[in-house]
Amino acid sequence: MSLKNWLQFWYIAIMWGATFLWLKIGIREIPPITLNAYRLTISSLGLLLFLWLTKTPFPFLKHWKTFLILGLFNVALPFAAITMSEQHITTAMASMLNAATPLFTMTLAAFFLADEGWTWRKVIGIGLGVAGVYILVFNKLSETSQAFQYGQLLVLGACLAYGIGAVYSRKHAPDLKPPALAAGQAIMAAVSLWVAALITESPIRFPTQGLTWISIFWLGKLATAIGTTIFFYLLKDIGAGRTMMSHFTFPVIGVILGMVFLNETVDWHFVLGGALILLGILVVNRSIRLPEPAKENL
Repeated sequence: MSLKNWLQFWYIAIMWGATFLWLKIGIREIPPITLNAYRLTISSLGLLLFLWLTKTPFPFLKHWKTFLILGLFNVALPFAAITMSEQHITTAMASMLNAATPLFTMTLAAFFLADEGWTWRKVIGIGLGVAGVYILVFNKLSETSQAFQYGQLLVLGACLAYGIGAVYSRKHAPDLKPPALAAGQAIMAAVSLWVAALITESPIRFPTQGLTWISIFWLGKLATAIGTTIFFYLLKDIGAGRTMMSHFTFPVIGVILGMVFLNETVDWHFVLGGALILLGILVVNRSIRLPEPAKENL
């Protein structure tokens, strides 16, 4: 990858890795779906302003179905699922389980994207990653708390949704500008979550605490508006598999922030499981190569 791609990659890694902490802070005052509805409203307004200032084409009506599918699978469903999961599991556990996202993405990409097919390194890497995720939750498998298990399933469901969104975007929206893609999916996701919030979390609460507003603006502006725009640029440049590898950095960031700010603890399962996940992604990363453009004969 180029230096520009690496900078984009690490922006996503840091900003998205920190979302687990800010979600945990936000849900102390605002219910999960409502919190993300506020987040996506802020994100949508910022992206629309950016499109207007830069005069970027935004064919919303023409591509509304694409925006709707991306809004649901790439934003609304995973955002809501991860936020609800943090009512039952720690920030560290949520970020660790989220590392399964590249595994889902690579598996789907191998079936639906011609330039990201199977290789033996990818199979080994995915196997290591699956083993790592299993070890992460091994010491909790005997836990009788249904709420804890529900929290784990919510995160894994979010990972699958992210994989579907990434592969669908690369296959069906290659010609749309990244800022337009980010804005379109944010608008559709915001509408979907406001409807869901009115049904399930009514009456709607208005944030009153300063830290909650900081959480909403961090999530809406830095993580979602800017982060998803960069995500779509990376998706076009380096492919779905490599882009989603940023999720493998989330456990490290999530664990560190959880320890520092929320007094959460970790054990050897996190260390060994995380090491296997990182090893798996290193193995896979060596095998992913996008095809070079064909050279014309002079």
